[in-house]
Amino acid sequence: VWLNASSATTSVTLNGLTASSNYEYQIQTECSSGNTSAFSSNSTFSTLAPPCITPSALSSSSVTDNSVTLNWANNAGAVSYSIQYRVIGTASWMSTTSAVNTKNLLGLSPVSNYEFQVQADCGAGNTSAYSSSSNFTTLSPPCNMPTGLSSSSITDNSVVLNWTSVAGAASYNLQYRIVGSASWNTVACASNTKSLSALTASSNYEFQVQTVCTYGNTSSFTPSSSFTTAAPPCSMPSGLSSASVTYNSASINWTSVAEATSYNVRYRIVGAATWVTTTS
Repeated sequence: VWLNASSATTSVTLNGLTASSNYEYQIQTECSSGNTSAFSSNSTFSTLAPPCITPSALSSSSVTDNSVTLNWANNAGAVSYSIQYRVIGTASWMSTTSAVNTKNLLGLSPVSNYEFQVQADCGAGNTSAYSSSSNFTTLSPPCNMPTGLSSSSITDNSVVLNWTSVAGAASYNLQYRIVGSASWNTVACASNTKSLSALTASSNYEFQVQTVCTYGNTSSFTPSSSFTTAAPPCSMPSGLSSASVTYNSASINWTSVAEATSYNVRYRIVGAATWVTTTS
């Protein structure tokens, strides 16, 4: 079936044609007398492919420390898409493709600000321009909580605290207190062990540890681990002397010990096998 058009001149503009199609056309002269010529022989032309629309509505989702899902509006004429992305400020782009309007990227650098652009491929070499950039920032990698908390070398006023080293840790935060105290004492630790001093003797302590990771993010503090400081050393009496000696009694004396609550005394006749004990 032929479509018909007319023109008062030797030119006519045809609209509403089908893209990517081969057309033929013929011309017939219509004279002033009302009679017409035969139609000319065929001439042909081919309409172009429709313009390939640049993708729009770029967005990102499911961002982690090393991956992201890129999204954009579906282009009805596209058969595939080309994606280019890079850390903002770097010289070169990395490229990938997708058959649909989404793409999951892996192997990204943590805590980095990226930009990406998308180009539509409408087939037969017909591609759009790349879109404007859309940005996303990758997260810090997870910062793991320390494990294996323990204490050693406990004295009346000191202790060595230990825990398992965490991969990716830059340092650790340690907090400790006497159980039941309102506030914590907090110290920074460069490694997975810490010696504490100036503790209170005969006291039940608890401590917790937090990882500070390379990118500045931190873990939660661990559950508490506990230890009990030893009693202070009990000094031996000195300055022993005797007075008021009679045939059956004597007053025994010694220098007072500051931390003493009482004393145990033992005595015997020199050379006897057993001691007699008493208290004071």
